[in-house]
Amino acid sequence: MILKNQARLSTSLRRMLRAKTKGGAQILIFCMFIMLLLVVYFKALFDYQRMGITKDALDDALVTSMVSGCTINREEFASSGSAVIFRKVTPALGEKISIDFSGKVVIDDEPEDVINGPEIRSPYAGGGVDSFLQSSYDSFEKNIKKNLRLDDSMRSLIAGISGEVVVSEFTIYNKYYNLDEDRNQTDFKFVEYTYVRNSGTWSVIEHTPNTFPNVYSSLTHSNIQLTETSMSVKLSFNVVNSAFTQQMADQGIDESQTITPVTYTRVVDVKTGTVL
Repeated sequence: MILKNQARLSTSLRRMLRAKTKGGAQILIFCMFIMLLLVVYFKALFDYQRMGITKDALDDALVTSMVSGCTINREEFASSGSAVIFRKVTPALGEKISIDFSGKVVIDDEPEDVINGPEIRSPYAGGGVDSFLQSSYDSFEKNIKKNLRLDDSMRSLIAGISGEVVVSEFTIYNKYYNLDEDRNQTDFKFVEYTYVRNSGTWSVIEHTPNTFPNVYSSLTHSNIQLTETSMSVKLSFNVVNSAFTQQMADQGIDESQTITPVTYTRVVDVKTGTVL
Protein backbone atom coordinates (compact mmCIF):
# COMPACT_ATOMS: atom_id res chain seq x y z
CA MET A 1 0.00 0.00 0.00
CA ILE A 2 2.82 2.32 0.89
CA LEU A 3 4.59 1.52 -2.36
CA LYS A 4 1.45 2.32 -4.34
CA ASN A 5 1.08 5.66 -2.60
CA GLN A 6 4.76 6.48 -3.24
CA ALA A 7 4.29 5.57 -6.91
CA ARG A 8 1.27 7.82 -7.18
CA LEU A 9 3.20 10.66 -5.48
CA SER A 10 6.16 10.21 -7.80
CA THR A 11 3.88 10.26 -10.85
CA SER A 12 2.08 13.41 -9.63
CA LEU A 13 5.41 15.11 -8.93
CA ARG A 14 6.68 14.37 -12.45
CA ARG A 15 3.50 15.80 -13.94
CA MET A 16 3.86 18.99 -11.87
CA LEU A 17 7.46 19.40 -12.94
CA ARG A 18 6.57 18.92 -16.59
CA ALA A 19 3.71 21.43 -16.31
CA LYS A 20 5.98 23.93 -14.55
CA THR A 21 8.67 23.55 -17.17
CA LYS A 22 6.20 24.09 -20.00
CA GLY A 23 4.68 27.16 -18.38
CA GLY A 24 8.12 28.59 -17.65
CA ALA A 25 9.09 28.41 -21.33
CA GLN A 26 5.95 30.29 -22.30
CA ILE A 27 6.63 33.01 -19.74
CA LEU A 28 10.23 33.28 -20.93
CA ILE A 29 9.13 33.74 -24.55
CA PHE A 30 6.53 36.31 -23.48
CA CYS A 31 9.13 38.25 -21.48
CA MET A 32 11.55 38.23 -24.39
CA PHE A 33 8.79 39.54 -26.67
CA ILE A 34 8.03 42.37 -24.22
CA MET A 35 11.73 43.23 -23.99
CA LEU A 36 11.96 43.32 -27.78
CA LEU A 37 8.99 45.68 -27.94
CA LEU A 38 10.61 47.91 -25.32
CA VAL A 39 13.90 47.97 -27.25
CA VAL A 40 12.09 48.93 -30.46
CA TYR A 41 10.04 51.57 -28.63
CA PHE A 42 13.03 53.21 -26.93
CA LYS A 43 15.03 53.06 -30.18
CA ALA A 44 12.22 54.85 -32.01
CA LEU A 45 11.93 57.36 -29.16
CA PHE A 46 15.68 57.98 -29.26
CA ASP A 47 15.64 58.54 -33.03
CA TYR A 48 12.66 60.91 -32.69
CA GLN A 49 14.33 62.92 -29.95
CA ARG A 50 17.57 63.06 -31.89
CA MET A 51 15.77 64.41 -34.95
CA GLY A 52 14.11 67.04 -32.76
CA ILE A 53 17.44 68.08 -31.29
CA THR A 54 18.98 68.19 -34.78
CA LYS A 55 16.12 70.40 -36.04
CA ASP A 56 16.48 72.82 -33.13
CA ALA A 57 20.26 73.00 -33.54
CA LEU A 58 19.91 73.58 -37.28
CA ASP A 59 17.26 76.26 -36.85
CA ASP A 60 19.28 78.15 -34.24
CA ALA A 61 22.45 77.94 -36.33
CA LEU A 62 20.71 79.07 -39.52
CA VAL A 63 18.84 82.02 -37.99
CA THR A 64 21.89 83.24 -36.06
CA SER A 65 24.01 83.08 -39.19
CA MET A 66 21.39 84.97 -41.21
CA VAL A 67 21.15 87.76 -38.64
CA SER A 68 24.93 88.16 -38.80
CA GLY A 69 24.59 89.08 -42.49
CA CYS A 70 21.84 91.69 -41.98
CA THR A 71 24.04 94.78 -42.30
CA ILE A 72 22.14 97.64 -43.96
CA ASN A 73 23.65 100.66 -45.72
CA ARG A 74 23.17 103.44 -43.17
CA GLU A 75 23.89 106.15 -45.74
CA GLU A 76 21.04 104.93 -47.94
CA PHE A 77 18.81 104.66 -44.90
CA ALA A 78 19.60 108.28 -43.98
CA SER A 79 18.88 109.45 -47.54
CA SER A 80 15.64 107.61 -48.28
CA GLY A 81 14.64 105.53 -45.27
CA SER A 82 15.31 102.36 -47.28
CA ALA A 83 16.89 99.70 -45.08
CA VAL A 84 18.72 97.87 -47.85
CA ILE A 85 21.81 95.68 -48.14
CA PHE A 86 23.15 97.55 -51.14
CA ARG A 87 25.23 100.56 -52.09
CA LYS A 88 23.76 104.06 -51.83
CA VAL A 89 21.38 104.76 -54.75
CA THR A 90 19.34 107.75 -53.50
CA PRO A 91 21.07 111.16 -53.50
CA ALA A 92 20.90 112.98 -50.19
CA LEU A 93 19.44 116.48 -49.97
CA GLY A 94 21.83 118.91 -51.69
CA GLU A 95 24.10 116.11 -52.88
CA LYS A 96 23.47 116.54 -56.61
CA ILE A 97 25.68 119.50 -57.43
CA SER A 98 26.64 120.75 -60.88
CA ILE A 99 28.12 123.88 -62.47
CA ASP A 100 26.20 125.67 -65.22
CA PHE A 101 27.63 127.39 -68.31
CA SER A 102 28.25 130.59 -66.36
CA GLY A 103 30.28 128.83 -63.70
CA LYS A 104 27.55 129.03 -61.09
CA VAL A 105 27.11 126.11 -58.70
CA VAL A 106 23.67 124.53 -59.09
CA ILE A 107 22.08 122.20 -56.54
CA ASP A 108 19.51 119.84 -58.04
CA ASP A 109 16.99 118.55 -55.52
CA GLU A 110 14.44 117.28 -58.01
CA PRO A 111 13.03 113.86 -57.02
CA GLU A 112 14.81 110.95 -58.69
CA ASP A 113 13.05 107.87 -60.03
CA VAL A 114 15.15 105.37 -58.10
CA ILE A 115 12.87 102.34 -58.37
CA ASN A 116 12.83 102.48 -62.18
CA GLY A 117 16.43 103.56 -62.59
CA PRO A 118 19.30 101.35 -63.76
CA GLU A 119 21.31 101.53 -60.53
CA ILE A 120 19.29 99.02 -58.50
CA ARG A 121 19.24 96.51 -61.38
CA SER A 122 22.95 95.84 -61.27
CA PRO A 123 24.60 94.04 -58.35
CA TYR A 124 27.92 95.15 -59.80
CA ALA A 125 29.64 98.52 -59.47
CA GLY A 126 33.15 99.79 -60.09
CA GLY A 127 34.21 96.60 -61.83
CA GLY A 128 33.22 94.32 -58.96
CA VAL A 129 30.26 92.95 -57.05
CA ASP A 130 28.38 95.25 -54.69
CA SER A 131 30.33 95.22 -51.42
CA PHE A 132 27.21 95.10 -49.21
CA LEU A 133 25.76 92.07 -50.99
CA GLN A 134 29.03 90.15 -50.96
CA SER A 135 29.81 91.08 -47.36
CA SER A 136 26.37 89.84 -46.30
CA TYR A 137 26.86 86.45 -47.93
CA ASP A 138 30.45 86.10 -46.70
CA SER A 139 29.35 86.83 -43.12
CA PHE A 140 26.53 84.30 -43.39
CA GLU A 141 28.76 81.56 -44.83
CA LYS A 142 31.45 82.13 -42.21
CA ASN A 143 28.96 81.82 -39.36
CA ILE A 144 26.95 78.91 -40.77
CA LYS A 145 30.19 76.92 -41.03
CA LYS A 146 30.98 77.76 -37.43
CA ASN A 147 27.49 77.24 -36.01
CA LEU A 148 26.78 73.98 -37.88
CA ARG A 149 30.35 72.72 -37.40
CA LEU A 150 30.96 72.38 -41.13
CA ASP A 151 34.35 71.43 -42.52
CA ASP A 152 35.90 72.87 -45.69
CA SER A 153 33.78 70.54 -47.84
CA MET A 154 30.58 71.74 -46.06
CA ARG A 155 30.07 68.44 -44.26
CA SER A 156 28.60 68.74 -40.78
CA LEU A 157 30.11 67.13 -37.70
CA ILE A 158 26.65 67.04 -36.07
CA ALA A 159 25.55 63.40 -35.73
CA GLY A 160 22.01 64.01 -36.98
CA ILE A 161 23.17 65.40 -40.36
CA SER A 162 24.75 63.21 -43.02
CA GLY A 163 26.86 64.40 -45.95
CA GLU A 164 27.21 67.86 -47.42
CA VAL A 165 25.13 70.85 -46.35
CA VAL A 166 24.31 72.89 -49.47
CA VAL A 167 23.25 76.54 -49.46
CA SER A 168 20.59 76.05 -52.14
CA GLU A 169 19.44 79.64 -52.02
CA PHE A 170 20.67 82.88 -50.48
CA THR A 171 18.42 85.77 -51.47
CA ILE A 172 18.16 89.36 -50.30
CA TYR A 173 14.87 91.17 -50.96
CA ASN A 174 15.69 94.89 -50.91
CA LYS A 175 12.83 97.37 -50.67
CA TYR A 176 13.56 100.68 -52.42
CA TYR A 177 11.54 103.91 -52.24
CA ASN A 178 10.96 106.94 -54.43
CA LEU A 179 10.79 110.32 -52.69
CA ASP A 180 8.60 113.32 -53.47
CA GLU A 181 9.63 117.02 -53.36
CA ASP A 182 9.33 117.01 -49.57
CA ARG A 183 11.48 113.87 -49.22
CA ASN A 184 8.48 111.74 -48.28
CA GLN A 185 8.38 108.11 -49.39
CA THR A 186 5.98 107.40 -52.24
CA ASP A 187 6.19 104.34 -54.52
CA PHE A 188 8.30 101.34 -53.60
CA LYS A 189 9.75 98.31 -55.35
CA PHE A 190 11.22 95.02 -54.18
CA VAL A 191 14.32 93.73 -55.95
CA GLU A 192 15.68 90.28 -55.09
CA TYR A 193 19.36 89.47 -55.41
CA THR A 194 20.22 85.75 -55.33
CA TYR A 195 23.76 84.47 -54.86
CA VAL A 196 24.73 81.74 -57.33
CA ARG A 197 27.28 79.83 -55.29
CA ASN A 198 28.68 77.67 -58.09
CA SER A 199 29.71 80.67 -60.17
CA GLY A 200 30.08 83.27 -57.42
CA THR A 201 27.70 85.62 -59.26
CA TRP A 202 24.41 87.34 -58.41
CA SER A 203 21.11 87.15 -60.29
CA VAL A 204 18.49 89.91 -60.13
CA ILE A 205 14.68 89.84 -60.27
CA GLU A 206 12.63 93.02 -60.12
CA HIS A 207 9.11 92.88 -58.74
CA THR A 208 6.22 95.05 -59.88
CA PRO A 209 6.18 98.43 -58.07
CA ASN A 210 4.01 98.61 -54.95
CA THR A 211 3.59 94.83 -54.65
CA PHE A 212 4.78 92.53 -51.88
CA PRO A 213 6.61 89.28 -52.72
CA ASN A 214 5.74 85.97 -51.06
CA VAL A 215 8.40 83.60 -49.73
CA TYR A 216 8.09 80.10 -48.28
CA SER A 217 9.09 79.57 -44.65
CA SER A 218 9.72 76.17 -43.08
CA LEU A 219 8.73 77.62 -39.70
CA THR A 220 5.09 78.10 -40.74
CA HIS A 221 5.11 75.58 -43.64
CA SER A 222 3.49 78.25 -45.80
CA ASN A 223 4.23 81.31 -47.90
CA ILE A 224 4.61 84.57 -46.01
CA GLN A 225 4.29 88.07 -47.42
CA LEU A 226 7.34 90.33 -47.17
CA THR A 227 6.64 93.94 -46.25
CA GLU A 228 10.21 95.09 -45.56
CA THR A 229 13.73 94.26 -46.74
CA SER A 230 14.30 90.59 -45.89
CA MET A 231 16.73 87.73 -46.29
CA SER A 232 15.73 84.20 -47.29
CA VAL A 233 18.06 81.19 -47.06
CA LYS A 234 17.40 77.59 -48.06
CA LEU A 235 19.65 74.71 -46.94
CA SER A 236 19.63 71.21 -48.44
CA PHE A 237 21.03 68.27 -46.48
CA ASN A 238 20.39 64.69 -45.34
CA VAL A 239 18.85 63.92 -41.96
CA VAL A 240 19.77 60.65 -40.21
CA ASN A 241 16.56 58.77 -39.37
CA SER A 242 18.30 55.90 -37.61
CA ALA A 243 21.89 54.99 -36.86
CA PHE A 244 23.17 52.54 -39.47
CA THR A 245 24.46 49.31 -37.90
CA GLN A 246 26.23 46.20 -39.10
CA GLN A 247 23.08 44.23 -38.29
CA MET A 248 21.18 46.36 -40.82
CA ALA A 249 23.87 45.68 -43.40
CA ASP A 250 23.63 41.95 -42.71
CA GLN A 251 19.87 42.16 -43.33
CA GLY A 252 20.45 43.74 -46.74
CA ILE A 253 19.44 47.28 -45.69
CA ASP A 254 21.31 50.00 -47.56
CA GLU A 255 22.68 52.95 -45.56
CA SER A 256 20.81 55.38 -47.85
CA GLN A 257 17.55 53.96 -46.48
CA THR A 258 18.36 55.39 -43.04
CA ILE A 259 18.62 59.01 -44.24
CA THR A 260 16.08 61.47 -45.67
CA PRO A 261 16.86 64.42 -48.00
CA VAL A 262 15.55 67.66 -46.49
CA THR A 263 15.29 71.32 -47.54
CA TYR A 264 14.89 73.95 -44.83
CA THR A 265 14.09 77.63 -45.46
CA ARG A 266 14.01 80.55 -43.04
CA VAL A 267 13.27 84.23 -43.55
CA VAL A 268 14.53 87.20 -41.53
CA ASP A 269 13.36 90.83 -41.60
CA VAL A 270 16.62 92.69 -42.18
CA LYS A 271 15.47 96.00 -40.72
CA THR A 272 14.30 94.62 -37.36
CA GLY A 273 16.09 91.27 -37.23
CA THR A 274 12.72 89.57 -36.74
CA VAL A 275 12.52 85.90 -37.76
CA LEU A 276 9.52 85.32 -40.04
